[in-house]
Amino acid sequence: MAQDDDVTVLEPTTSWNVSYDEDKCRLSREFGGKEGIVLLIDKAGPEPFYNVILVGDELRRLSRDTATLRFGPAEDFSTRSFVYGKSADGRRFVLFYGTPLAPPVKDEAERVEAIGPEREAAITNLYIGHSETRGLVTLNTGSLGEPLAALRTCVDDLQDYLAIDTDSGETEPTPAGNPGNWVTDNDYPVVFSRRGTEGLLMVRLTVNAQGKPTSCQIVNSTTPQSFDDVVCMAFLNRAKFSPATDSEGNPRAAYWTGSVRFQMP
Repeated sequence: MAQDDDVTVLEPTTSWNVSYDEDKCRLSREFGGKEGIVLLIDKAGPEPFYNVILVGDELRRLSRDTATLRFGPAEDFSTRSFVYGKSADGRRFVLFYGTPLAPPVKDEAERVEAIGPEREAAITNLYIGHSETRGLVTLNTGSLGEPLAALRTCVDDLQDYLAIDTDSGETEPTPAGNPGNWVTDNDYPVVFSRRGTEGLLMVRLTVNAQGKPTSCQIVNSTTPQSFDDVVCMAFLNRAKFSPATDSEGNPRAAYWTGSVRFQMP
């Protein structure tokens, strides 16, 4: 550990690890040793969004529900909302849904464009702070070029594994009940309801063989990022499905895609 203007700088203490899970692909690495921070980067689809999880008691100092991130050394900061809790070993964790690696640039169809391998390789650290000028910790990740390339390979395999072939008799997950009840008016972020902010976002859930959603991936969003958190948390906590089945009728894991529109009365 090293101190620089009150920002804790952590060096990696393990190599990158890529986990091929049934519902997502995950990059992980530890920084600063046992008392440091674990960085987890999850991805479940091809879109240029990641779920970023940070585990470590240092994160208790993030007292608000937003934090500033920067995948450096670029000067592009982004303020992101997050959800938090305790890990299995009792340490603090914070989770950022639908995080891009740079400020989003959209194409003509309003889809966020990938930043490309060259920009990925240029990323060598991750800054987490209360604001642009009040930092908390910087993780010296090293170039993310090769780790993110490995993650993409995993995601390609995951897509093949979770794809449904209806021609062979496979079936997709079916919502149990009305999906319109999974996100309610009470979930509308108060600050944005007062401003009259509206928007539409699409998410992809990974639904396991028991009909439980286990991973939420932002596909596209026209809303402030706080809406992404609300929808992913609501779907993961409330959504229930009859699981997908293979050609022999056996339950299996698969994708389900849905959308939510936030609209004022």
